Amino acid sequence: MPAKPRSAHDVRSAVTWLTRHGTKATRDAMLRFGIPPTRALGVTMAQMKMLAGEIGRDHALAAGLWGLTTHDKLAPDTNYIDGLALIERAATDDRHFVKKAVNMALRAIGKRNTELNSAAVTVARRLAASGNASAMWIGKDALRELQGPVVARRIKGR
Repeated sequence: MPAKPRSAHDVRSAVTWLTRHGTKATRDAMLRFGIPPTRALGVTMAQMKMLAGEIGRDHALAAGLWGLTTHDKLAPDTNYIDGLALIERAATDDRHFVKKAVNMALRAIGKRNTELNSAAVTVARRLAASGNASAMWIGKDALRELQGPVVARRIKGR
């Protein structure tokens, strides 16, 4: 069994542990929730809770792991443009958690920078006008935030 992360700055150890505990079966099961498993680690919530229990509360580690998923400033925009296609494809799934996850992903992409905001707003407009109830909700909700003054100020400042 790989060593557990021991310090607040040991993001690499946490990712290694999670990667080694991931399984193909768990990745395949993610499809039921509309989560594309292509880049997922395939770790169950029980495994994540087990690791969290052993690490304890560690804000610096949590922030580092969050920086890998949301705040990676060096990730190319193409990664996120590709994600918009997945978002649009999954937007018609009316399962509650899928709808919420798709909405959150669309909003997160649109808050990264001006170019991605423009691309996300375009997708949100298409979804809002689609005629599908789930897609319409996702699109309209995302547009409220992505076109709001808070996001405009945030992405202008980058």
